[in-house]
Amino acid sequence: MALDTTGTILTLRTVDISALPLLPLYSARGLHERMRYNDGAMAQDVTVNGELVDLSLERFRKLEITISAKDVRPPSIDVCRPGLKVLLESSRLFSYPTLGGMPGRTPVSGSEFTEGDFTFYRPTFVCMLGNPSMDFDEWEADDEWSLPMREV
Repeated sequence: MALDTTGTILTLRTVDISALPLLPLYSARGLHERMRYNDGAMAQDVTVNGELVDLSLERFRKLEITISAKDVRPPSIDVCRPGLKVLLESSRLFSYPTLGGMPGRTPVSGSEFTEGDFTFYRPTFVCMLGNPSMDFDEWEADDEWSLPMREV
């Protein structure tokens, strides 16, 4: 469990065989995860009869994810470079109907639980990092950082 080293249940590591962790101690307090579908998921058009239809293909329905925080230690910009493939075990909960449903992504081991008619889980993503941003405020000793990524 990631709480011992980063203060969060979110984990981020390289996809390669080394599986290097990318979030140092004290980098993820006040963590913020933003998710939205990429532009490929928004292929909608209106038919000649005025009916709105979804023309997107399943393989293009991928998420863009941005992880950000303002804390003492940012992730290393030397390691978290654009194009790096990473494995993200999200701290956000996804859900699906327990009867007849199934998870849309691989659940983080041990994260599934059921409440009422829904099963909740933390999803695992394989992503490629975009262009990270790092802001440092010397007087406050705050490091604000952001890691954008896209699901591959």
